[in-house]
Amino acid sequence: MLLNVPAVLVEADQAFPTFGSTAGREPAVLAFHQACASWIDLGYVLILDGSLPYGNNDLRDRCLEVFPPESLRIIAVTADVQTLRRREQQRAEVRDPGWAEKQAADIHDGITAAMHLDTSNLDPEGAARAIYSRLVESANN
Repeated sequence: MLLNVPAVLVEADQAFPTFGSTAGREPAVLAFHQACASWIDLGYVLILDGSLPYGNNDLRDRCLEVFPPESLRIIAVTADVQTLRRREQQRAEVRDPGWAEKQAADIHDGITAAMHLDTSNLDPEGAARAIYSRLVESANN
């Protein structure tokens, strides 16, 4: 069990459908976030890893609006450059080399994060546990 509560971890890079082109993709991105938000409606803790659209702040904000404000905690995840490069090379989908480093420079701009987490030495499950522990700790203080 990932956590000691009903929870679901969605890794957006693995769960989001592949499209042949980016044309008409905005409605699908928004629908993906709406579908993920339904887990919250069912009483689950949702940890959604890596889902916000990059480079389109309007779409990013519309995606955030589908989540109940009382349930939303944005976690600014970071990793060292070597880890970013390694993860980028391990990805199944092809991306421009250096894309992860480019995103790391400004992906959190304009976002108020509830916490920051360096994931350089964490796998997704370890990161989910660390986030949950910090959220529980902050709720109890």
